[in-house]
Amino acid sequence: IDNLVNYYIAPTLVLSDTSSLYLKVGLTEADVTVSGDITSPSNLSGTTWALGTRTVLESGIFIKTEAGYTDYNEISAAGKGNNINTSNTYSANPTIAFGTVSLGFRF
Repeated sequence: IDNLVNYYIAPTLVLSDTSSLYLKVGLTEADVTVSGDITSPSNLSGTTWALGTRTVLESGIFIKTEAGYTDYNEISAAGKGNNINTSNTYSANPTIAFGTVSLGFRF
């Protein structure tokens, strides 16, 4: 996988002077390359949904949390017939779930 790119928007709801909640909606794309005796699958394209928080403490430390998932399109490949029979096919419908916690300091 090469050239992974994420495009997203994250509308934010301010909960207080120091905390906010956001919903992230986005598109993810990546180039897929293979080598060997199989056909090249199509590139990956998917939709990302996530929910997150941002909090700044009095000390200047900030905490950001996010949980979400990306649901990609189906990709498939088949043998070219030299070493892998053309009737052999491979497919996947990948979904990735993720979670992050970030700590930082606001100067």
